[in-house]
Amino acid sequence: MTVQLIEVRPLWTRQFKRSVYACIIANLIGDSTPEVIGCSFDAEMKAFNLRGDEVFLTEFASNITSFKIASVSKESTIELISGALDGYVYVMDIKGNPIWAKEVGSSVICMETGNIINDARAEVLVGLENQHLIGLDNDGKEFPKKSSDK
Repeated sequence: MTVQLIEVRPLWTRQFKRSVYACIIANLIGDSTPEVIGCSFDAEMKAFNLRGDEVFLTEFASNITSFKIASVSKESTIELISGALDGYVYVMDIKGNPIWAKEVGSSVICMETGNIINDARAEVLVGLENQHLIGLDNDGKEFPKKSSDK
């Protein structure tokens, strides 16, 4: 088997004051192209356009382990969803105002959003340090309901 080497060079780089602990590509500002978004231990979330220009900066807690940008609640179309070491999932608007928070009982390791229950809004799947996987609906309530919750 022959391996072909391909030269790779960065398009651009940006440096934060402290380590970056999470990054995603998402349409944060609602224009026609996505942004590159990073959160760092200096409590900042920065977004860059595809040319590398900084287009957004906000304070973001340094205990966050993962985050997504989606429309979860009925409040707005762009929301910041974050999971944290303190065992909470937070949903905020783009200005950082809280919409809801849910204690999930263990540190959040990973998170994903998607329209699971067919209601035109994203729900949140959360993987926890205590080896559980839970779903949260648009109001932060767990789903599916356990048979004991009926």
